[in-house]
Amino acid sequence: MCLPSQVAQILTGLMILCLGAMTYFMPQPYRVGDLLFINIGYHVWGSCFFFTSGVLSIAAGRKMSKRLLQGSLGMNTVSATIAGIGSSVLIFDEINIFTPIKWIPRKLLFFGTLVTGVLTLSLLEACIASSLSIFGCRAACSVSKVLVYSPNNDQVLPEVSADHIYDEVAFR
Repeated sequence: MCLPSQVAQILTGLMILCLGAMTYFMPQPYRVGDLLFINIGYHVWGSCFFFTSGVLSIAAGRKMSKRLLQGSLGMNTVSATIAGIGSSVLIFDEINIFTPIKWIPRKLLFFGTLVTGVLTLSLLEACIASSLSIFGCRAACSVSKVLVYSPNNDQVLPEVSADHIYDEVAFR
């Protein structure tokens, strides 16, 4: 089963790669010196991690094996960590871009918008990867339990009984 969050991981990785490449190959009048996220190559290795974790999540959803679930869990945890580190680096770069400037020229605003786009996608990836690792942890811990799947038969209507028996429920 392919969930939208898993597809979003792949697309987020590809968009970060494209925005990072646009920022890297931007002509010098539009650039603001050297940015840390460009120098460390976050747009390349970060997007590779995000893409790989999305592919592993889709594979684990299609074929439910313990190894694929654990691999997806590990990769999503690493992706969430990488996205957190990348987001802090991008916030540092945003502060360095916009702090010394009182008036923002259009060229710099366009460049800053690209960096802000990468930051937004990194934060989105951190949220997606951490939520998928939480759900993956729950699935990996309970994979030894027996799962009974009974498909719904649409031809037989469920019967509703007028007599309901309720147990006493105590909240602690």
